Amino acid sequence: MGAASVRGLEALSPALAATGHGHPMAGDVLRGQLSGLAAGFEVRGRPARGWYLGHPVPVHAAQRGEQDPLRPMVLGALGGVTAAWLLWRAQRLLR
Repeated sequence: MGAASVRGLEALSPALAATGHGHPMAGDVLRGQLSGLAAGFEVRGRPARGWYLGHPVPVHAAQRGEQDPLRPMVLGALGGVTAAWLLWRAQRLLR
């Protein structure tokens, strides 16, 4: 999956990449490094050791009708914030 992602990114030919890890890259340096990574991903892109080598992250496409796992958490947090705000406002109005 990682090699396909890198090849897809290379095909986009980005002018700038700021990935959140490492330094931002741009221009010919970026394109050269990305091309090299795509060509040799199995050697250069995979770490020699680490947790995820033996425990890959399960990734699957969302299925139709499948509930978003974040939705209940977001709605619960929103409800809690709303309830706290209503209590705060009611307290201020009673003063």
